Amino acid sequence: MRAVCGIALLLVCFTMAAAQSVQRTAFEQSPSAATITFGRRPALVGDVLAQQIESTLEMVTTERQEAKVLGERESQVAHRQNRTVKALEISAGRIVAAEVSYQQAVREAGDSSPEHHAVEGKTYLVRRTGEQLEVRAADGKLPPIAEFQRVSADLGWLGQSHPLAELFAGRKLSVGDRLEVPPKVAQQLVAFDRDLGEVEKFVLVLREIEGPLAKFETIVDVASHDNMQLRMAGMGRLVIDSRSCRAVEAELAGPIGLSETRGGVGLKYQVTGTGKLAMKIRTEYRDAGAERE
Repeated sequence: MRAVCGIALLLVCFTMAAAQSVQRTAFEQSPSAATITFGRRPALVGDVLAQQIESTLEMVTTERQEAKVLGERESQVAHRQNRTVKALEISAGRIVAAEVSYQQAVREAGDSSPEHHAVEGKTYLVRRTGEQLEVRAADGKLPPIAEFQRVSADLGWLGQSHPLAELFAGRKLSVGDRLEVPPKVAQQLVAFDRDLGEVEKFVLVLREIEGPLAKFETIVDVASHDNMQLRMAGMGRLVIDSRSCRAVEAELAGPIGLSETRGGVGLKYQVTGTGKLAMKIRTEYRDAGAERE
């Protein structure tokens, strides 16, 4: 399930993922007259983003030892998270310190009672120093390891460059334009763990322009060919505010499959799974100073 949880980070990272470098992006120009130009807005102390994140995973897992079926299990897991992030410190145009508050963090598995993560109802202070993230509870104390891991995963983008701005800022696009992002850049854009798989395909197609909003169709393929073979082919949508290159809506859904060999010598068995992953995220931005403008 670690692989599946890693994939579940894909959509969240559309809005806040890290990108260390930018390479040339394959680009097909459409003759359409409807165009939109993308700008960039620097982060400011006091900026707040509020996110609502939902994901659902349905899987059928089968264990086999040669031709013998050892067991089969159906599962459905849903995650819901509402959180707000407030910028506390800016360096070189990037947020390097922030306050994150979790209004909701719930996991539901089948008919079981909802499980509330320990971060729910709590606030944390997060700071990036070099490659390290420092996470403190609101009272300045170190949080338990489970809470540290959750917050670190959610705010891994802190202190990193803005991948969507790097791709879009200054660019003019028309409805129908198609961008094929190089795999190395796509891997950084979605911040996917290379130990779990590689982003083999990442395509954005501009389908609609509505005021300052650019609405893209997204196509994402992820695969791993190591001891655990995993593949996901997802399609969805990504809505970007052209004034700031920030994502306001994102959705992704598609089939997922995995295959892995487990057990020791003479006890090896095969685990295979097929299912569907669906995710969506909504982000509201409350910019510092907006009330005075």
